[in-house]
Amino acid sequence: MNRRLIDAASASPKQDGAGNGIRTHAAQRGHRLSRPTCGRRDSLSAFDIHLADFKDFLVVDRQLTTRTVKGHLRQIKRLLETVGSDPRSVTRQALREYLKVFNGRPANTYRNVLKSLRVFFEFLGKPELVSSFKFPPKAVRVVKVTSTEDMRTFYSEINELRAKARFLMYATSGLRRDELLGLKRKDIDPEMRMIIPGGNGN
Repeated sequence: MNRRLIDAASASPKQDGAGNGIRTHAAQRGHRLSRPTCGRRDSLSAFDIHLADFKDFLVVDRQLTTRTVKGHLRQIKRLLETVGSDPRSVTRQALREYLKVFNGRPANTYRNVLKSLRVFFEFLGKPELVSSFKFPPKAVRVVKVTSTEDMRTFYSEINELRAKARFLMYATSGLRRDELLGLKRKDIDPEMRMIIPGGNGN
């Protein structure tokens, strides 16, 4: 047999019980970060390699949007700059000290930081490091509902017939503003007494 084929076969990853050459995220990423680099990766620092591999994980494994990927990368870049060491050696206490900086800030800020940490340490195969950190409770939003009397008063002040029809449709159908303004004749089924925004009845 060709010597190159023998070498390639011996270098292939060990198979699991099902006969698949599959690794966990931790095994895949740990192997990738520790193996000798070649080509473009030779010119990258360990810091940049961590971020590049994490970006691949977000885009390929998690299928996240470009905006979400950028947000996670921004948060983790700040983390790596702060801890100044291999993130695989970061302790829970170091993360606790890092999160202290965000105490007292808007709840959404803390929540976004923690979301990124959870995804990043899942990528590293160490989700237990951040499992004890909880998200802050969401503030209760009080929604003021317009009274029926106020609705009637408002309706009585409308003079244009088309505006009256739109107001009644908006107040009783549950349609959003853009859905209402974009309605076409084909979106209305008089026989079924139904309104289907966009004409998509499936």
